[in-house]
Amino acid sequence: MTQEESNFIELEDTFFLYGHSTKQYILKLSPRILSITLKQDDNENRTSTINHTQLIPIDDIYGCLCMKSLRNSTQCHLTFYLYTLREPHGVSGIFSKKLGLYRSQQIFTYGTYNEYEKNLAEVIRWHRHVKYAIYLRQNLPRKFNEIFF
Repeated sequence: MTQEESNFIELEDTFFLYGHSTKQYILKLSPRILSITLKQDDNENRTSTINHTQLIPIDDIYGCLCMKSLRNSTQCHLTFYLYTLREPHGVSGIFSKKLGLYRSQQIFTYGTYNEYEKNLAEVIRWHRHVKYAIYLRQNLPRKFNEIFF
């Protein structure tokens, strides 16, 4: 673990999936992975939690956006833009088993507090940490002189 990754704060909070106000998800952000777990009710079986967890490497996330909700004035949205590897569909998938990049997005709604400003501050905090995690995972040269000299 590098010094920059050791300064990284891991985040965990509860979000709603956009368009599904009843489904709560627990998002956990670490320097290398974003974990999305469906929050279980007390009466549901805990062993099914494994089936409801999605792990997204930070390398698959190419962007993040936070914005105000149009439906509810106190909620905010956090959008993740992803490139994931998957098999092609349709006719091309029959002839080729080569994996391709698939672009997608996932939108989560945050509305824990009754005030918009508090919700926005928390979503901005998540946004900054996601952008910082993406920056840390990039293989960029640290010094300009090392490239050319």
